[in-house]
Amino acid sequence: MADQDYQNEMRRYIEVVKKMAFEAPLEQALDDLKTLTQATQQITDRIDMRVRKSLNPTDKEKKGAVVKKKGRVKSKGIKPMPLTTPTKPKQQSTMPTTNSPTSTAVSQTDYNRVKQDYSQSLQPIQPIKPIGNVT
Repeated sequence: MADQDYQNEMRRYIEVVKKMAFEAPLEQALDDLKTLTQATQQITDRIDMRVRKSLNPTDKEKKGAVVKKKGRVKSKGIKPMPLTTPTKPKQQSTMPTTNSPTSTAVSQTDYNRVKQDYSQSLQPIQPIKPIGNVT
């Protein structure tokens, strides 16, 4: 099957599933989506397996080994990425609860200033007096 035919057919199937999701009964639509999901998962697993096999071939022929005239073997295969171990988080020497407090003490002056501001805000509001004669 040609590449373009494959893509057109895949798009057509997707459109059918979309259309039937809205037109078919709800139970059937859910079953169809589950079937599609399972098929997609199987395809994904197969492709994943192919990728892993291509990165770690078992046969020397699959590795891309080429024999030169002198009889030496040169590998042209894909080298797998080196495995690295994750870095461990640094251990804290102190407990998180032993951090010094960031607030400071309240002085009597601060307390008096807040008290005065509060008492002034509680004074009754005076009405606004007109400046001139208003007739």
